[in-house]
Amino acid sequence: MWKRIPFAYWLALSISAGVFLLWLRPTLASAQSIPTAVANMVPGTWLRVPNSNLTAVNPCPANNCSYSSASGFNAVMDAWSGGTFDSTRNRLIVWGGGHNDYAGNEVYAFDMTTLTWSRLTNPSTPNASNSGIYADGTPSSRHTYGALAYLPNVDRMFNAGGPTYQSGSSNNMTWFFNFSNNTWQRRTNAPIPSNGQCCGYAAAYDPVTGHVFRSHGDGLSEYDANANTWTNHGGSSPSLYINVAIAPADRLMVAVGGGSYGVAGTYYWRLNPPSGSLTKANTTGDKIVELGAAPGFAWSSAANVFVGWNGGASVYTLDPKTWVWTKIDPADANIVVPTTPNSRGTYGRFQYVPAMNIFVLVNRVNEDVYIYKPNFGASTTPSSAPTVQISASPSSLTSGSSSTLTWSSTNASSCTASGAWSGTKAISGSQSTGALTVNSTFTLTCTGTTGSTSRSTLVAVAAVPVMHCSADRQYGLHYIGILFHSYLEFDQCKPM
Repeated sequence: MWKRIPFAYWLALSISAGVFLLWLRPTLASAQSIPTAVANMVPGTWLRVPNSNLTAVNPCPANNCSYSSASGFNAVMDAWSGGTFDSTRNRLIVWGGGHNDYAGNEVYAFDMTTLTWSRLTNPSTPNASNSGIYADGTPSSRHTYGALAYLPNVDRMFNAGGPTYQSGSSNNMTWFFNFSNNTWQRRTNAPIPSNGQCCGYAAAYDPVTGHVFRSHGDGLSEYDANANTWTNHGGSSPSLYINVAIAPADRLMVAVGGGSYGVAGTYYWRLNPPSGSLTKANTTGDKIVELGAAPGFAWSSAANVFVGWNGGASVYTLDPKTWVWTKIDPADANIVVPTTPNSRGTYGRFQYVPAMNIFVLVNRVNEDVYIYKPNFGASTTPSSAPTVQISASPSSLTSGSSSTLTWSSTNASSCTASGAWSGTKAISGSQSTGALTVNSTFTLTCTGTTGSTSRSTLVAVAAVPVMHCSADRQYGLHYIGILFHSYLEFDQCKPM
């Protein structure tokens, strides 16, 4: 039975939806704003975030679950495990455990806009095999050391290696964690170090190449996420209890720490071209960070220096051009001192937040999160994040037709396509989609010194049937919202 449906009805609905989205847009934007407590911080001071213990989202508070193992939930941080920073969503990510300490493989996130923890996944049911994979296809729990890295160009967390539950044996499996749907994906295996697969892995994302560089026991290796390939550069590594970060413009990956393992110092590998040859830097100044066990160590894109933390309220900057360590004492207004560093390493649980020009730190699951606002560097305000604009013309079409994508970016050095297209793209340009037969989303991620920004555009594809309609009335000008128009009211529409 055919029903008469005025065209004005559909137009009115479209206008209402558009007005609603315009009204909602400021609300969505405010969700990404800097929290008041953080915005009001005096430069050179620390903030203890109240009620920010990770225990609030502990999946097994009694520590009597099948995955609790010998040490229980505390081992998420205590068992030589670290974190990374999701710069797309402004979240500190923590994942750890492993060996006989903790079998849970759940992933945690601390949101810098809400200042709260969430558990992104639930623990898998563990098995005692030494395969490195649980029965549900997810990676078994492991000591993650400094080997977690966030890849903004593909929006994934990276991990390769680490002693797994239950035996403590390591492996060369590479894993991605997909933040869009909180799932794991197995990738190409990493190179196997000639001196065995054990401990102390450390990795960092390079915004210039979009690759991950990893210290793997006896040298340097490089992972290309888009090609899903590894390159082993050989060489040597400092050993256990180090943390690494990259100075993008200087083309250096720098490792610090090792004090508790007898290899205290600052070391570096050159990345242009990549070389596994390890050099110990002849540093001067206050070198307390070098004495730490995998101390906090991150690159500040606002100040263009490394920033280290090894306890107390002071932080230490390292200039890769002069190799001078400089102690930065807290401001007179500071009244907060973070808890002592974890004796088994801080690793990636000390991170720089480029969108807010602050640092975030957490030492143990039963302690609060700390935030530090710097008072040094060329700029004490956040550097501009990359901007991305991408559009499709037309944005809707019939099956078999094509659309033209047009994009541009600022504050970016590289762009990568994902979704319905792939590969490295120019900072600005245009490209045909080719013939499309299904709805297709085209995503472009552009990366600069402060992180990455992703934007997407949807091309809707529909097989529109040819219709035959007969009209019995035509109306003159009518006022609907802000539009004047004429419309037809149809008696019947039937496919031809």
